[in-house]
Amino acid sequence: MSASFQNSLIEKSLWVATAGDAPDLPILEGETSCDVAIIGAGILGLSTALHAAAQGGSVIALDAATPGWGGGGRNGGQVNPGLKVDPEGLLSRFGPSTGGELAQFGAATADETFETLRKFGVECDSTQKGWLQLAHSPAALSGLEIRAREWRALGVAMEVLSAADAHRLTGSAAYAGGILNPKGGSLHPLKLVRGLAQAALAQGARIFRHSRVLKIDQARGRSGLVTAQGRVWARRVLIATDGYTDGLFPALERSVLPVSTFQIATEPLSGDVARSILPNGHHVSDTHRSLYYFRKDAQGRFLIGGRGSYGPQGAERAYRELERVAAKIYPELGHGPWAYRWGGMVAVTEDHLLHVTEPAPGILAAIGCNGRGVALSVALGRRLAEKLVTGAANSVLFPLEALRPIALHGLKKTMLPLIAETYSVLDHLDKGSVLRRNA
Repeated sequence: MSASFQNSLIEKSLWVATAGDAPDLPILEGETSCDVAIIGAGILGLSTALHAAAQGGSVIALDAATPGWGGGGRNGGQVNPGLKVDPEGLLSRFGPSTGGELAQFGAATADETFETLRKFGVECDSTQKGWLQLAHSPAALSGLEIRAREWRALGVAMEVLSAADAHRLTGSAAYAGGILNPKGGSLHPLKLVRGLAQAALAQGARIFRHSRVLKIDQARGRSGLVTAQGRVWARRVLIATDGYTDGLFPALERSVLPVSTFQIATEPLSGDVARSILPNGHHVSDTHRSLYYFRKDAQGRFLIGGRGSYGPQGAERAYRELERVAAKIYPELGHGPWAYRWGGMVAVTEDHLLHVTEPAPGILAAIGCNGRGVALSVALGRRLAEKLVTGAANSVLFPLEALRPIALHGLKKTMLPLIAETYSVLDHLDKGSVLRRNA
């Protein structure tokens, strides 16, 4: 997507409207140096910058726009533990040692995120009330029950819910049951990004806005990050651009597919409507192929998100579809009014796992959050920082992989809107789905 269209997608963002003032950051000018340079000042980049500075490293983070302009400030603010692949899948792929460590790491990411916020005083409307994963049809419930068993084996007190339980906890009769992970929570994502930035600055990190890295020179064991007006020389570099990864390393850009996601939100609800919708403060994601996710924010606004197609017309269709789905899940919402609407990009990998690679000596890249970027990024930042500051070989947990560009990347990227439409049709046809009822 073009930068101008991306800008248009956040003009009516709930997060931009309610985050308060952004930190006053400079644009990089001239030449400077540091131990660790980070490309991308989103959640992962700033968590890494914060922890690297706290460990005594000299740190510079460069953002092509401003911190939180990308996925860090556009997501739904759900702090979901776990990776996109469940524990048995991790064990099958990586074996009992690495797979087991990754599963345990995934189980702890939400707890670690909230602990980081407390430790560094990051205020971002955070709350840990639990994550509801709900089955959109009876057939989908069996898969959630298997997931619950796998996480229980790791000590997570996962609860399996009947349709009646789901109704009680959500205030909606739309779902066939589900599971409750008590470790999940939610927050204001743009406040999170800005809070991480302020915390990193307090630890001595330097952060620059509107300083896109145009190329990287390497000389004498260091990397030179060149921007329009300056250059940073660093011993080690992290690329943390996820769904906004550009052509700096073309093979890296081709290792993920950028999937669009859109959200809408109301003004604060009141009266019986406010009391009936998600009365215990849970947040929700469901099992549709093009999943929907929803919650209330700290002021009681209802927000719902889901995937959509590229371009202005695709965005408008996505917003209308979200309005329609919201009214099916919660008829009391009627037809709005919907005060906010915005969208952004998620980086998806073919195996649904984040990839840590070394595209050039001294340069790490960690991209492909697959929609789990909030908790994953905050928790992973500490481990990446340790590796970048000290060179610790095993701190990251994720295996260091060779770059793996997706075969037929251009064609698959072009096909994403068609795939999204196909998933939507299949979701509408699922027996028992709320989308099918009263269509």
